[in-house]
Parts: sequence; C-alpha cells; structure tokens
Amino acid sequence: MQFLYIAYIQKHFSHNVYLFSFARVKQGSARILRLLSVPCFKKIRLISPSHCESDSLHCLFFTSYNKPSLLACVIYQMRYTSAKGIILTDIRKYTLAGCLAILIWSTTVGFVRNVAEQLGAIGGAAMIYSVSSLFLLIFIGAPRFKDLSLKYLLIGGALFVSYEICLSLALGMANNRIQAVEMGVINYLWPSLVVLLAVCTSKKPVDKRLYAAIALSFFGVAWTVSGDGGISISQLAENIATNPVSYSMALMGAFIWAFYCNITKRLANGKNAITWFFIATAITLWITYFMSNEPAIVFTSGAAIDLLITGVAMGSGYALWNIGIIGGNMMLLATLSYFTPLLSTFFSALILDIELTATFWQGVVMVTIASLLCWWFTREKPSETIDMAAYINVE
Repeated sequence: MQFLYIAYIQKHFSHNVYLFSFARVKQGSARILRLLSVPCFKKIRLISPSHCESDSLHCLFFTSYNKPSLLACVIYQMRYTSAKGIILTDIRKYTLAGCLAILIWSTTVGFVRNVAEQLGAIGGAAMIYSVSSLFLLIFIGAPRFKDLSLKYLLIGGALFVSYEICLSLALGMANNRIQAVEMGVINYLWPSLVVLLAVCTSKKPVDKRLYAAIALSFFGVAWTVSGDGGISISQLAENIATNPVSYSMALMGAFIWAFYCNITKRLANGKNAITWFFIATAITLWITYFMSNEPAIVFTSGAAIDLLITGVAMGSGYALWNIGIIGGNMMLLATLSYFTPLLSTFFSALILDIELTATFWQGVVMVTIASLLCWWFTREKPSETIDMAAYINVE
C-alpha cells in the first residue's frame, strides 16, 4: 500500500530554515506532487545526496535559486522505486541528527568554561577551536575558495569569528561559574534579536505582540543578572560593574550573531564555509593569546580529555545541524532549538556542579518563552498548496 502526502514547506521569517507541516491526500502510485502556480518558482533543483530503497518514510526535497517564501514537496511511503532523478532521504535519521546537534550545543557553555578554568580564557578557547577545526576538516571538509563568494567570506567570516571570540572569552573571563552561566543566558538573546533585525529590514507587516515578546527576553536577562532581589537598576548595575568586559562581550556577541543570521543567507549562495570560519577563529585566538599576558598553557590528563570533549562537541554540533537541515523535520527542529536557553542552563549547572536559584531559572524561562513567542508571531502560514499543485508522473 502506498500513501501520498503533501508537505507544506515554509521559509522561516527570520531563520535560514524551512518549516514542515504535512497533510495526507488520497492514495496513489509513485507520483510526485510539484508546486507549479507560484510565480516566483522558476529554477528547481534537488538536494540531499542519497538514494534509498526501503519501506521507511522518505521525502523528496525541492529548493529554489530565487528564494520563494513557500515551497512544496511530497512525503510518501513506497516499497521500491527505480525512477531516475529521484533522490530520497529518511527524514527520521536527519531529524535525529538535528536533535543531537541541539543537545550538544546545549553543553558547550559548561564545557568551554571548564576548559578555560584549566587552560586559560584565551589559550583554552584557541585550543578548543583548533580541535574543532581539525574535526570539521576530517568529517566535513572545506570548500574551495573559488566556489565561495568573497563577500560571504569577508563579511560572514568576520561576523562569525567576532561572535565566537566574544562568547568564548565572555565565558572564560567570567568571575565565577554562575556568572559564566549568566553569560550563556545573555548570549541567548540572539533568537529575539534575529527576529527584531529581520522585522527592521523587512517591509512585511508584523504582529505588534512581537515587540512585547522581544521586551520579555531582555526582561528575563535582567531578572537573571539582578540576582535574588528581583529587578533593581542599582543591583543590576552593581553586578555588571563586577565584570563589565565579560557582560559587554556576551551582549555584543548576541547582536553579532543576529546580524550573521540575517546577512549570511543572502551572501552564501547555498555554500557553507563553516570549516574555514572555525579555522579563522582559531588563528585569531592564537594571535590574541600570543599578544596577551596570559600564562603559558599547562596540560594535564584531565585538561586534555576535557579539551577533546569540548572541541569535538562544538565541531560535531555544527556538523550534525548541517545534516539535520538537509533532510530533517524543520518544524520540529526549529521548535526544539528555541528551548536551547533552558537546556544550556540545565547542562551547564550539571557540568559545572553549581546550584542556581529559583530567580535565575525564572529569568531563563522568560528568555525561552520570549524566543518561542518571537518564532510564533513571525511564522508564515501555508497557503492552499493543494489547489495550486499538479501531478507529474515519473513512472
């Protein structure tokens, strides 16, 4: 028995992802439902480099060179197909890869802080990105420079390197472990900031409640940083004054990553230079280390193990996410990604062996809810795709 499904695929308002929702249609043979009536749908190409012949659920993905806001594909179950040109992937495996990426990313704040305490803020970060770069070179490789846009390399690379340095040094230079987790919470302002920047540069009308959600994210951070006494401007200023450099870098990093997310898609042309960006980050950190007064790096067996775990975690997080967005259920992955502030705080407390107050958790929950609301208020609802579609027989 063969079951045919229409899959609505929406490009997220502010992210470089596609959101999936499915609706079952009547049974049919191995035919593909293709969107024909959308005017901007001109050149179509297939992505996902594997061909499967099994009873599992598969998906045919389409993408477009001119970035339509709505795409369409079909998910169907079939026993066998030999039709040439059809590229199939198991959506469950790709979704699992994306979920693992989110979990791994949630551990990086704790891991980075752990390494920084043993190897130094700058030297430890340089070592982490060196290990991650090697991991990415081995398992992902690096694209040829001639295949990459110069603007993408220069602008995207500068933003990526700046963000990673701001975040890693903010974590490493925090006065204590609890303050390091605060830096992680500040960093997770970026989902709301991504939406804010997208709204500022878009002519599309937006739900006015979006601005309240963005304000909630900042309020959540202020609630976390203020401590157990609740929101107090004087207490907030006093806490920031204990380490203004780290707080400034954490906040600056959130804004930089928001710019990176909004700009990179337009410059990348479908290419991914993440390996080169990691290498550039490592080189920049090593230059910074040798120009600083930080003591020499002293290795121990424990520090080496923690370094290897952290470097592999950072590299594999990016590698698995790239797999996830190729063929995973992006509706699920996008939703789960907005729980990262909560997951990151949980894993950080576990890894660093610290207890966080109820006030701290309340602030983290506010930031998480704000991120989810920003996504909800900017999502695009699918149009009547079935009415605009036509069958194409590939048998």
